[in-house]
Amino acid sequence: MLRTRVSVITMGVALVIALLEVSGLWADQRLEESMRVSLAWARESALSLELDGLAVRAAGEAVSAYLTGSDAYGEEAKEAIGEARERLQQLVEADHAHPDETGLRMQLREYQDRVLSRLEVAIAPLGQQGEVELVAPLMRAEAVYAYESDLKRLRDLADRLETAMEQQIGSDVERWRTVANVLAIARLMALIAMVLALGSLLQRRLITPLTELAEAATRVSCGDFDTKVREVGDSDLASLQRAFNGMTERLNAYCDEAREREVSLRAALDEAEAASAAKSTFVASVSHELRTPMHGVLGTADMLLRSPLDDATRRGVMTIRASSESLLTIINDVLDLSRLEAGRMEIQFGPVCLRTLLAECIALVESRAMQRGLRLTSQVADGLPEWFLGDSGRLQQILMNLLGNATKFTEQGEISLRVSACGRRTDWLSFEVADTGCGIPEAALRRIFEPFEQADGSIARRHGGTGLGLAISSRLAEAMGGSLSARNRADGGAAFRLEMPATHCSPPELVARSVGLAEGEFTGHVLVVEDHPVNQTLAEAMLAELGCTCEIVGDGAAAIGSVEARHYDLVLMDCQMPVVDGFSATRAIRVAEAGGRERHTIVAMTAGAMQHDREAALEAGMDDFLAKPFTVDQMREVLSHWLPVRA
Repeated sequence: MLRTRVSVITMGVALVIALLEVSGLWADQRLEESMRVSLAWARESALSLELDGLAVRAAGEAVSAYLTGSDAYGEEAKEAIGEARERLQQLVEADHAHPDETGLRMQLREYQDRVLSRLEVAIAPLGQQGEVELVAPLMRAEAVYAYESDLKRLRDLADRLETAMEQQIGSDVERWRTVANVLAIARLMALIAMVLALGSLLQRRLITPLTELAEAATRVSCGDFDTKVREVGDSDLASLQRAFNGMTERLNAYCDEAREREVSLRAALDEAEAASAAKSTFVASVSHELRTPMHGVLGTADMLLRSPLDDATRRGVMTIRASSESLLTIINDVLDLSRLEAGRMEIQFGPVCLRTLLAECIALVESRAMQRGLRLTSQVADGLPEWFLGDSGRLQQILMNLLGNATKFTEQGEISLRVSACGRRTDWLSFEVADTGCGIPEAALRRIFEPFEQADGSIARRHGGTGLGLAISSRLAEAMGGSLSARNRADGGAAFRLEMPATHCSPPELVARSVGLAEGEFTGHVLVVEDHPVNQTLAEAMLAELGCTCEIVGDGAAAIGSVEARHYDLVLMDCQMPVVDGFSATRAIRVAEAGGRERHTIVAMTAGAMQHDREAALEAGMDDFLAKPFTVDQMREVLSHWLPVRA
């Protein structure tokens, strides 16, 4: 294992370095010893020189004493001899401390002792001059200088000893210095060898595998889960490499599973999208199929109410119309919920007049509130913008739902609609509808915004409703970037708050223009393109009521032929028809008109009530849009844009 190998190399090199270090210490000690010997020899040489000088001084002083007869010189000579003896004693003691490898020290000490003894004999008569007759001074002086023959021999021995010691000490110092340097170099080489060995081992066993592992990890991070690394030995790193390879195998397996799961999810998504599209198509188809007969029912009821009827018949027709309108509301709610769930609800932002919006909402529920004996109020806080950007139709739909619910569930008291700034967010508005009704159970506050949910199951039996209104209102609020919430009031009743962004804007240029219903009858010959017999009859009756004559064809191909045969003041074109639909017929007519024929005004008359239905009609070349079911007044409003009023 890598750890064991590193430990063995480290311990081996450490042991070698320790041995070399011990040897180096020993060599250093020997070198220090040689240096101490050299120092001791230097001191010994100094003592020998001092001894030589003291002997010369003693001889000189003795000669001076003999020649001058002065006792002072005699004392100086004796003192010098005494000091010379002390130096000799020190040299003898030093010889005992250091072995004499040359054999010259003992000879030197003997000659030194002999010289001093002869000097002592020569100067001995200096103390006896007063008792015996003194020998002639010259003879005494010659006796003193007789030691010089031994002094010459002494100096010759000292020179030989000095030369031998210098060679010996120099050789020892050089030898042990070389040994110390060699050991130091050996220690350095051992360290370098250990570093190189460890570096090579780490490079082969650690760095290279880790580099390969890092490169493999990079490839894995890029999605290459087939990457493998070499497994080296049985070290911890090899365990890591095996773990990495195992991880890539598992990742590869997970990736395969993820691909299979992705395929399944894509298939499920495709199925869900297909189901959603099928549901949307189904809802649109059902809406179209329901609106077509509803158009016949509502249109016929509207026409009957315009004719003279007795009271009982009129009440019956009004019941038919009210029931049809309720059914139409349910159809619209289901259609809106379907569009919201499919994410196909179009929000049309534009300038909205705040006070006009509130006035229209209050006016639409005021009569019902008065019938129930309820007080209906509205209040706008100061400082709010008169105009803001929003979807007027969807805002009115939400507020009408909240006001309608408040009217439905309030037995007595009042209903209020208040508008204020939304906290510190000056570019947001808060619409609050509060009532004094029965309130909402706390457990139901969280689920009343879910589709088909009501606060109490008995509500549907007592007040009716599908439970879609609040769900649609909440999702519309979210689609406009806002939110809808509910709470119970402390003094009874419930309060619903709509908060939404409302950026201030300028009023539109034609805000003051108001198109009312044209009075009287219209002048014009109209082509009605409709495949449903009931709607054909109803359209003919409504046009007659409005003073227009008409021709009726049952499909788009017949409409193309009729337009080629003559010019019509207006064409009411159904969009969903057999043979050739209204879109294709309109395109064909526009192509023919591009060749120089007089242009016809074509109004879509269809049960498709979605925004994309309107856009598709305008894209096909139609000029206006009339959604089924419609009343005579709604038809009058459309005709007023395109036909002149009979004078």
